[in-house]
Amino acid sequence: MRCDIILCPLCGGVLRETEHSLICEAGHSYDISTSGYCNLMRPGKLRNRRSGDDKAMISNRHEFLSSGLYSPIRDAVLNILNERTAGSVLLDAGCGEGYYTNAFAK
Repeated sequence: MRCDIILCPLCGGVLRETEHSLICEAGHSYDISTSGYCNLMRPGKLRNRRSGDDKAMISNRHEFLSSGLYSPIRDAVLNILNERTAGSVLLDAGCGEGYYTNAFAK
């Protein structure tokens, strides 16, 4: 993961990647999951039950996206990304389950 363009949400310092986390010079650390996901939400916000999707929302979104109904839109977005981002870094920030990013990576 290239993270030299990602800044710490607490202090604005550049985050560097270690084996299992992103860390800034001030020592703020954000864990990277085994699937590659890293939550950069500020401390305290994680305790807010309304700060993200609940299990039913996640399950319903995954079921809908897996049905193929959204594939034409996904493919149109991927075509635009391919045309405009050759050689660039692509950041999927707060975009659900990475539906577009996973397709773009393939």
